[in-house]
Amino acid sequence: MRLDVAWLPGEKSPCKGKWDVAVVDVLRASTTIITALANGAGEIIPAGTIAEARKAAGKKKKESVLLCGERGGFKIRGFD
Repeated sequence: MRLDVAWLPGEKSPCKGKWDVAVVDVLRASTTIITALANGAGEIIPAGTIAEARKAAGKKKKESVLLCGERGGFKIRGFD
């Protein structure tokens, strides 16, 4: 089995897409999730795209949602 870790979104893989396992951005994501839960978040809903995140947030009470994310290290427009 080959394990390839992409430390940054969009990073090119040395194994040219023939992965057995790919780990992408897991350190930042897991740290953020743990911090949110430790500070009172009752639920974390991961989303693969900006549209999916907005759709998931739209299903919750607005006052109970923090819409969090980034692209290229910058906050996404309309996110908290």
